[in-house]
Formats: sequence, structure tokens, C-alpha cells
Amino acid sequence: MDKIRYAVFLDIDGTLVWGKPTTSENNARALRRAREQGHLICINSGRSRGNIPENLLEQIDFDGIVAGGGAYVSLHGKLLNREEIPASLVRDICGLFLEIGICCVIEGETTNGIVNPALLPTFEGSSIPIRSMEDAARFAETEHATKLTVIAVKSVLPPTVEKLLSPHFHIIYHPNYTEAILKQCNKARGMAILLKAAGIPQKDSIAVGDSLNDMEMLQYAGLSVAMGNAVEEVKAAADHVVSPVLEDGVAEVIERYVFGVKEQQGKACNLYL
Repeated sequence: MDKIRYAVFLDIDGTLVWGKPTTSENNARALRRAREQGHLICINSGRSRGNIPENLLEQIDFDGIVAGGGAYVSLHGKLLNREEIPASLVRDICGLFLEIGICCVIEGETTNGIVNPALLPTFEGSSIPIRSMEDAARFAETEHATKLTVIAVKSVLPPTVEKLLSPHFHIIYHPNYTEAILKQCNKARGMAILLKAAGIPQKDSIAVGDSLNDMEMLQYAGLSVAMGNAVEEVKAAADHVVSPVLEDGVAEVIERYVFGVKEQQGKACNLYL
């Protein structure tokens, strides 16, 4: 029987990292060993490509990257797919958030536009302040914007925000911020594009995550794993639950489901390609 070649898709925040830009050495060793044995190790993150920590990319030579909730997909450094927010919509978004006085991070492929930057005193990654419509126009014309992070919860957002965003974005309300991902994008579609390019069947994919924006990729994967620190909805949706991020749950996934355990039953039909 031929050895199975798995494709493992890992969320970043709350899965690979917690409070610092690198993963644990136990996780890193397990991932490197999996790559050495021919398995595909990929990031699948809500972060835009420009917001993935360079320290993490240097620590692990990831085979593939799905970023921006599926807006950006690459394999072995080759761009496979890019979806972006139209420049006119970027300008409209900036205008609205400038008007209502709420901070919005427009995440780009290389840098971020921060509307009302005084409301966000610390920010990881490269950024450009947007304090006027002139700033908004320059950012819209020069950057591939892929998603939004609004530094506010649903209860404080005026109805005009949902009215502008809902025709174009999936809106995910987290406990302390709001995320908006282009409607044509999600982590599962990014997985499907990458798997097709790599020639790996859907049933041989493993997805690992902890948050609500991981639900589509967990439902799509041949095997889904929730971190021990995951929200309850994610744990309920996953095939398995492993240790929390601070207890090297990713290494546990590799040891159990890539190296140590027989092939798992794939459960999803191919909905995305």
C-alpha cells in the first residue's frame, strides 16, 4: 500500500502561536519532520499575507500559504489566487470609518491601511495611517487590499457599517473585534485551490484551528482537529480535539494523525472546485 501524503493546514493565532511571532520548538520539530517525509505543511490564516509574522515563516519553511481568509493562495512561492477589495470600495470604507470615528484596519498583501490610527496605539506589522480621503485614495490605488479588521464589537457599530459591508463581505463578530472577509473567499476555498495545484486528494487533508473563521476549513478537510483552547462551536464541529496551543497541540496533531495513526475517513464532498 502506498504511503499517504497528507496536506496539513494550520491556523496561526491560537493554533501555531500565542502572544509571540513564532511557534514552540516542539511544534517546529514535528512540522519539519513531516515536511522531510514528504507531507505538505501549510498556513491557513485569516491574517492577510502581509500580516503573517516573518519570524514564523523563517522558523518553518511552509509549503503553502492561504491568507486573508482565502483571498491569497500560494504554493512553493508561486501565486495561485488573489482576490482583492475594489479600490472604489476601499475608498467608501475609509470614508465611512473616518466619519463615524471607529478604527478599521484594511489589510493588504504587503502593508495595512489604518483608518483613525490614533485609536490603535500599537499594531504588529507594516502600516500606513489613513486620516483623510486623500490618504484613502493613495492606499486604495497602491495596495492589494484583501480583508478588514474593525477594532470594535457589534454592539457599538452603527447600522451603516453592516449596510456598506454586508453586500461584499462575510462579517464575523468576535468577542473583541469584527472581521470582514470577501464573500467569494473562505479558508476552505483556499484549501481547495492549493490541494488541486499540489495534486493531493481532499480526503488526505488535515485542518487545525481554534476560531469561528476556521469552521469552513474544518468542515471541508478530510480530517478536522480543534485546539484545546478552541471556542466550543469549533470543538463541536471537529473530528478530534487536541491539547491547547500552549501545550503544543500542533505537534500532537502531527504525531497522532500524520505519523502515528492509520488513515482517517474523509467526510466532505468537493464543494469548492
